[in-house]
Amino acid sequence: MITTSPLSRLKLNLLALLGLIAVIVSWIQTHHFVEVRSGQAAFESFCTVGKAFDCNAIDASPYAELFAGIPLSAAAAGWWFAILILSLLARSSEFSASLAPALLLMTGIGSIFSVAYLWIMARVLQVGCLLCLVIDSVNFLAFGILVHSWVKQERKPGTFKFSLQMPVIVSILSLFVATLIAKGMQDGVPNSSDLRARTSEVLAATPLTLNLPETLPSIGSSQAPITIVKFSDFQCPSCRMGAQSLHPVLKRYGDRVRFVYRNFPLDQKCNRLVQSAMHPAACELAKGAICSQAQGRFEAYYERVFQNQATLKPGAALLIAQELNLDGPEFEKCLSDSATTDRVLQDIEEGINLQVESTPTFFVNGRRVSGALPPQGWNLLIEELLKRP
Repeated sequence: MITTSPLSRLKLNLLALLGLIAVIVSWIQTHHFVEVRSGQAAFESFCTVGKAFDCNAIDASPYAELFAGIPLSAAAAGWWFAILILSLLARSSEFSASLAPALLLMTGIGSIFSVAYLWIMARVLQVGCLLCLVIDSVNFLAFGILVHSWVKQERKPGTFKFSLQMPVIVSILSLFVATLIAKGMQDGVPNSSDLRARTSEVLAATPLTLNLPETLPSIGSSQAPITIVKFSDFQCPSCRMGAQSLHPVLKRYGDRVRFVYRNFPLDQKCNRLVQSAMHPAACELAKGAICSQAQGRFEAYYERVFQNQATLKPGAALLIAQELNLDGPEFEKCLSDSATTDRVLQDIEEGINLQVESTPTFFVNGRRVSGALPPQGWNLLIEELLKRP
């Protein structure tokens, strides 16, 4: 027997409102999770704030899923939907007092998860997630409301049998439905077994020796234990998806990964292997990468070009440089410099020597990766390479 009391209508209304907020935010994050895992997320998400908060990096990490690719956010949506249903049922005098302990227990469990994941964000991933913080705030606030009611015993206490039957049934059904919906949203997300098989193939290959002058456009420390070299074309749609997939990974690993960009434009004006008109602005954009590196702004240029890929045309490199407030005359001079053209041609010849046949083609510590990997695939590959001497 448990002595408890019914919850006030005001607190039940607050709990239902918090439940609705948590369900909506959780499904927004689940949708974002699918975008990240399928390589469709943009470089900067709506919840990216500087370097401190980045939902892309969070959703690309293994901590964003429970098991079998089920996003943690979908489980949170199911959990909070159950709390929402139970808070509405508790408005009935028949269930109010008997459901109060179950709601206290459920919000307490949610708060424990929040504490654990706050620690993971702060100490392991070292990046925050605004959507996650909304859910954490809801967990703590709801738990606080129920603790307050339990301590204050707002109405005359009564003695009730505390049965978990209804909360357990509602929770299991809610989590089951949430899992089905999340699975249905993940048609474009590769499964873990396929990614592990592909990672094993890459690791089994004999690494090649690449010529990587320090002057190449790059992101990250030259002392990084992992070097990812990308042969790419700025007008190639697969290259854009590859860039978006790799973006949260580079943020996650920081100085442990160096990214090196090598131009392989599919443009007959500079690539001797291309025999027909394909990407008319690719050679110019390739030179722009070199010129932006000369001004210390390659990363910004790289992201802006891929963000604007759908509207790229000849002359786009200079326009993007202007948008980024680069030194216009210096950039224009660099574009027309024969030395810049020679560097693009050197990249192309290096790609031909390495038998690059399509873009994007990556080399991770010398091991070839043809085509882009989703973020979790990059994570698997990098973690395995970091374990090696």
